[in-house]
Amino acid sequence: MLRPCPVVYEATGSGPGGVAIATGELYDVRGDPHQWDDKWDDAAGRSTRDDLVADLYDSLPTEVRTLKVVAPA
Repeated sequence: MLRPCPVVYEATGSGPGGVAIATGELYDVRGDPHQWDDKWDDAAGRSTRDDLVADLYDSLPTEVRTLKVVAPA
């Protein structure tokens, strides 16, 4: 059975799986193409981060499907 991933992007709320942990990565790929400087906790980019996370949750499918897996004989 497929289950929602327990990773959430903001510790102030409960995300998929009910696990509330703060994690994430946010990079300026134009200014930092090798993604060395993680901007996730940068206060200057918090509104961008919050907008992106909100867009992510708004875009998640509401349908939960299960997949029957059959082992090869």
